[in-house]
This record gives sequence, structure tokens and C-alpha cells, in this order.
Amino acid sequence: LAPGTESGKLFRLRGKGAPGLAPEGPGDLHVRIVVETPKNLSGAQKRKLQEFIDTCAAGQYPERKEFERQAETFLARRRHSGI
Repeated sequence: LAPGTESGKLFRLRGKGAPGLAPEGPGDLHVRIVVETPKNLSGAQKRKLQEFIDTCAAGQYPERKEFERQAETFLARRRHSGI
């Protein structure tokens, strides 16, 4: 898998399906990527994860960057409208 492959991504592997089911040969194998998020982390694991997060650049998380941009736009509009 390529770095950055996200959970839910679907891959089609041509000719890698189950053999012997069709006279033409094996069909395609469809693979969906599922990334499981760890739960019940120990204190040491949480600290290590935080150390990793602290070393990451903003450009490594484009969805987070876009979310932050949209949130800032929303809050700015809200401030200007007086709500």
C-alpha cells in the first residue's frame, strides 16, 4: 500500500480473484482498506502518540487543514453577523 492510503479506499486487483470459478480464468479481486483506530491506550502509549503528532507538519494532514480553514471562515462570518 502506498503511504497515506486512507481507510475505505477500494482497490481492484485484475486477474487476482478466486481461480476455477470462471472458464476465462480468475476474475478481479476487490479489496477495501480498513484502518482500525486503537482504543484504551496506556499513558505511555498516549505520550508516544503525542510526541509523534508534535513532529508532524500541517501539510501532512490536508483534510485537517481544510477543516480548520472552513471553521475559521464560519467563525469569522459569525463574529461579523453578531450572532
